[in-house]
This record gives sequence, C-alpha cells and structure tokens, in this order.
Amino acid sequence: MTFCTKLTYEVSAKSPFFPGKTCDVILLNTFERLDSKDWIPAFAGMTIFKILRLSAVRSILRILYKTLCNTMRYILSGFMFRQENQFKIFFMRTFSIKSLTSSFQPCFLHGRWDYYIKLLEDKGVIWILEYDIERLKRHVTPLLQFDIGVEWTHRFCFFVDVAKNNMDLKKNINYFNKFYNNKDLYFATASINISIMLILNKKSLLNLLIFDKKINKMLKLKNNSDIVLSILWTQKALICLIMKNDFKNALKFVSYGIKIAKKLSIMNIWCHLKLICGLIMKISGNFKIAKKNIFELTIHSKKKHDSSVTFLNIKSFLGFFCYFDGRYHEAEKIFQEILADQMYKSLQYVEQIEIKGMLLLTFFELGKREDALKVTEEIQSHIDFFESHYILAWSHYWLAVSALLFKNTYEALLNGKKGIEQGNLCAAPIPKGQNALLVAQAMVDLRQVDEAEAFLHHWIEYWKRTNFYYLAACGLMEMSSLLLWRGMHAQAEEKYNLAIQFSPEGENLRVIHRPSVFVKNFRKRLEQSQKEITSWLDSNDVIIRVYTLGKFEITVGNRFMFDRYWRGVRTKRLLQSLIVHGCTKVSKHFIMDLLWPDKDGDLAANNLKVAISRLRRAVNEVHGSCLNWLFVSDGCISMLRSLCFVDCLAFRERLHAAMCKECKTEEFTKILDGYTGDFIPGNLNEVWINEYRQQLRKDYVQGVVFLANHCLHYGNVKTSLEYLIRIQDWPMISEQVYALLMQSYVYLGYPSDALRIFRHARFRLKEEFDTLPGTKLLSLARRAREAS
Repeated sequence: MTFCTKLTYEVSAKSPFFPGKTCDVILLNTFERLDSKDWIPAFAGMTIFKILRLSAVRSILRILYKTLCNTMRYILSGFMFRQENQFKIFFMRTFSIKSLTSSFQPCFLHGRWDYYIKLLEDKGVIWILEYDIERLKRHVTPLLQFDIGVEWTHRFCFFVDVAKNNMDLKKNINYFNKFYNNKDLYFATASINISIMLILNKKSLLNLLIFDKKINKMLKLKNNSDIVLSILWTQKALICLIMKNDFKNALKFVSYGIKIAKKLSIMNIWCHLKLICGLIMKISGNFKIAKKNIFELTIHSKKKHDSSVTFLNIKSFLGFFCYFDGRYHEAEKIFQEILADQMYKSLQYVEQIEIKGMLLLTFFELGKREDALKVTEEIQSHIDFFESHYILAWSHYWLAVSALLFKNTYEALLNGKKGIEQGNLCAAPIPKGQNALLVAQAMVDLRQVDEAEAFLHHWIEYWKRTNFYYLAACGLMEMSSLLLWRGMHAQAEEKYNLAIQFSPEGENLRVIHRPSVFVKNFRKRLEQSQKEITSWLDSNDVIIRVYTLGKFEITVGNRFMFDRYWRGVRTKRLLQSLIVHGCTKVSKHFIMDLLWPDKDGDLAANNLKVAISRLRRAVNEVHGSCLNWLFVSDGCISMLRSLCFVDCLAFRERLHAAMCKECKTEEFTKILDGYTGDFIPGNLNEVWINEYRQQLRKDYVQGVVFLANHCLHYGNVKTSLEYLIRIQDWPMISEQVYALLMQSYVYLGYPSDALRIFRHARFRLKEEFDTLPGTKLLSLARRAREAS
C-alpha cells in the first residue's frame, strides 16, 4: 500500500467507527519517511500526529476529519523527488474515491465493509450482466487493499476472480453449479456471461455447446426474472450465430431478448442485443437492415456521457458503414477515437482486431500506405500472443486482407489458408468462410485458373448449404469474373445473375475485399462483351484514323498529322484520354480531374474548353475543311463513329465478338494479328495510359488462350504453339499459358521442350509470385518425363 493510501485510510480510521492506535501508526510511518529522506510526506505525517495527540476532544476530530482528508489528498497527490539528477512528478494516487458510485463512497470512507459488500453483490451482478466489467473492477479494487475483516462469500469470491482476471473455465463451471444449485439465478447467468467471454478470448469454441445446454436448462425454469431471460436469449443467439450458422434462429432469439430489454428499459442490454442483430445482418450482407439497427443505437449513444464496451461497439459499426459508404475520413476519425478510448482494452480480442483491420482498410483507401503497414505490423506482432484458434483465424484473415490490398497476392493466399486451418480447428464457420473467399480471390488474381475454379465451386456449394448466401454471392461474382476472363461469356452471365439472386442487396451487391465499383465495372464488361459492335471497324467512309498499337499516329484522309499541328501536349493527352475511356460519352468532369487534378473547377473547365477547340482545329487544319467529328453534349465528349477509326477499340470489339461465338481459326488469327504492339509505347508517366496498356495485353493473352484451346480441340496444334510462344516471356503470365505450351509440345511429340517450359515456369512462378507450380503443370511434367 502506498504512503498516501495509508495516510488517507488511517486519518479516516480516527472517525467514530474506529477507536484505536492511529496516532502511533502515523508516527511510525513518519519516522520511516524521515530515514528515507522523503521530507514532504514526513512533515505531513508529523503535522497529523501532533493534531491527533493535542486534540483529545472527539468533537474537534470530527470537525477536522473531512478537512484533513481532502487537504492531505491534495497535498500528497504528487511530490517532487530527485532521481539521477532529474526532477520528475510522481503521482502516488492509485485509487480515487470519486471513481466509486455515490452509494459506495460513504461505506468506503467510514470503513463499513459489510454494507459495501452487500451493495457490491446487488450492483456487481447487474454490471456483469450489462457487460460493464470495468466498473466491477473499480469497486472490487479497494477491497483488496485493506483488511476488511468480512467473511468472503461465493459471490464475493466470484467478483474477486473476475476483477483479477483469475478465472478459468473449470473454476467458472464450479461457480455456475454452486449458484444454480442455490437457485441464485442472477449469479448463475453472470457466470455464463463470463464463461462465454473467456471462451471467445482464450478457449476452444466447442465449449460454447456446453454452455448452450446450461442456457437451455435455465430457460426451462419458471422463476427467471426478465433481466435473466434477456441475457440468456442474448447468449443463445450469439452461440447460434458463431457455432451453428443458424441466422434464422439467432434473429428469433435476439428478438425475444429485445422485447424483454425494451420493456425493462435496460439500455445496455438492449443495445447489446441490437448490436448482435446488426452483426447478423452484416454477416448475411443485408446492410440496409443493419444500418437501421445501428441508427437506433446511435440516437441512444449520443445521450451517453460515459464510455463503455457497448458504446465502443456502436462506434465501431458506425465506422464500418462510413467505410462502406466511401466516407473514409469520417471512418478514420471514428476508429482512431475508439483506439484512444480507455475502454478499448476491455473489448474482446476479436473486436479489437476487427477495429484495427477496418482502420487498415480505411488507411489504404485514403492512400496512407505507411499507416496501413503499421497497423498490419501491429496485428502481426500480437499473433504469437493468442492461444485461441478463433482469434488466430481472424488475425490471419486481416493479414491476408492487407496482403491482397498491397498486391502481395501469394502472401494473402498463405495467410488465408492458415485462417481456414484455424477456423477448422475452432469449428467456427464465419472466419473460415471469409478466409476461403479471400483465398479464392488470391487464386483469381494469381491466374491459377483451374485451381481457383475448383476451389470456388466447392466453397460456393458449402456457403449455400450453410446459409452463407452473402459469401456465396461474392464467390459467384469471382467465378463469373474468372469465366469472363477465359472468354466463356454465356457462363459468366449465368453466374452473375445467380450472384444477384443470392445477394440480399440485389444489384447493389458489395463484394468484400474488392473496390466498391467492382460489380459496376464487371457489369459494364459483361454488357460490352455481349454486343457485336462493328462501328469502330475501318471502312471507306472513315476519314480520321487513329493508330495506337505499337505507335501513336493519326491520318486525316490521306494526310499524316505531324507534331506541329497539336499545339501543346494537353491537346494530345485529351485525345488519348478519350480513347482510353471509349471515345463516346466521356464525362467532361472526369477528363478535367484526369488532366488537371491540381486546378480548381473553373480553371480546369476553361483549360478543357481550350483543349477541345485546339483538337478540333488541328484535325480540320490537316483535312483542309471543317469536320464535325468531335462534339460535346449533356456534359459528355464523344467522337463521331461514322467518321473515326481507332485501332485498339476495333481490336477489342472484334476479339470479344469472336469469343462470343464459334469462329474459324483463320478469322481468329487475323483478329489477333491486329494487335501490333503495346498501346502508345513510351508514355510510362501517365498511370491511366499504363493501366489501359496492361488491359489490352490481358485481352490479347485471353484471346491467345481461347485460340490455343480451340486449336488443341480441333488438332491444329502448330497454330496454337505459334501464338503461345509469342507471349511466353511476357510478365505476369498465368500457369494456364505454360500448361497449354507444355500440352502442345507433348501433343507434337517434343517432351524435352515441354520439360524446358516446365522448368522455366517453375522459375518464373517462384520469382514473381513466390509460389510453386500447380497440379496441372506437375501432371503434364510427369507425362513429359514418361514420354521422353
């Protein structure tokens, strides 16, 4: 016990409740302080000693009692001491009476520990039931500092073990049995609350099923109070959600608890039940209903002046929806406030990790990559501290999310697989399912086409079977994207429509781990692939021809457009930006943001107006007459298709149209031959040009893969090999290309060349993705060795 605590306690001990040897004790403490040269505390002790010795009259002591207590607390709350030639302020107060609830303060000041414990047994159980463990700890702490001289009951022992974090599952089950046998249902329910918190943080989730049986046992009792019933329904819903994946029954149990809590006006429990309801809606992808629940909680939280675990969970949900609505600055502010809150460490570990994970996502969206990396490192540094497979499953999940965002795709794949393993060990479907979706997305990004397709097929069936329809919808979107990349447009559309059916949000489906515009962009790609557009193809009516593949040249009629006609780099960039974005109905505001990001609205609009005028004039000057080939309407810029030809747009349209139907090999090779080189080579400074260049490369590779599969099917292997060899050294080539190359060589009777391709593939995969060849490549290598 610190000197200040002793002194405060011993002065209060001179009250009418305590006759005794207070003066002698203070004198002894004073001499100890003098020996250690703590002069200020020693002086204070001597002063109190003199007062107590000279004032023999009890009435004077009563008058001076409160004044002395308050004065000494003020004087001794901090004192100067010298250490290594530096002065520091050292606050001796380890406990504040003001932290106690008002009804507890008189009992503490007068040493009435019997009344204090009686109050604690009445209030403390409610605090546990309301998940306010911190308040219980504040009120148990002073009892552990003094010799209270009161017999410890089972209830008090239970409180002490909870406050000291000295609780294990076996001990808690013993407490439950004692309370249940004594018909002490409040405390039996409190022990269930503590047990579930303990299991989620440290133990195997299978223990939840033990307590599910105990909850069923208690629900059958007829003398349960309403508050006990509301808590039991809360815990039953939580177990149903975490262990059984039964969203329907979990919502039913939550609704029972909400009705009771609302009737009792127990706001903490009502809020906790609403949070569980919101969690169910969030996991099932029904964000509209989740938002409605959280809106009700927000109104309540604004009225609260003190922080609590429930209050922080409400803020966490608000941050989550701010992130998904694109309000990233608001989301960052909310998550930072939660981390700075004194109650943050009272949250369960899973909740703490999720808040850090959401902050990581927010930092990434705001472009704060260094801050996002710091959060990732924090999650990584604590991973060895956890024993629970449940928490480890979530930790690996967030590490995988971070790796996917930072394009460390193979690392995302490894962490996702570890998350699935931990999810299997703890038998928790939610983290296991989300890790599985992330693994599938990593496979898709790595272009492990066959493995990704088989993996997604397995997990989509699992998610349907276990009522994870939201994850099934996200998985179907990934499958659709994969099929579209392979050129299987009809199947891609079928999977897309199925994904929309499974999504509670319908067309507003938000695929987790993907950008907010992922579904919108995919729908555009799908619609574009379904149309055979020939308007960009060359014809006799075309006057303006733009060549972008392997060069950047423009001819107007029979005349070449030289650099002197451009009148500025921005004029050329305007035409290039229109091409990149399709040449028709390109938003003026979008072009302004792209070409003049650092200019305000009026200045950027004026610059765009000048650039459009110069571009029109340059083309007309080459042609020798006025052509109405570029026009602005409804805030959009378009090139007239009947007068213009753009080689990259024509290539993409012809390629996508040919892949949507059966096409002769000669026709398809002619289309591929239209790709004469990279899009506008040399312009590496413009990010949007480079992105479009990479997209065209992907289209060409997709076309080569389609042609190779077609040729292998009909036995025209030489043509297949010719085009596959062209792309074998391109960066970021998938395993599928190497597999087709090996298959072609084996078919032609060149197994040694097939093995050479395998060795090359193994080297490239290790160097670029830090991964090893998949099962298909290994199988082809085995066939080549057998044939050689």
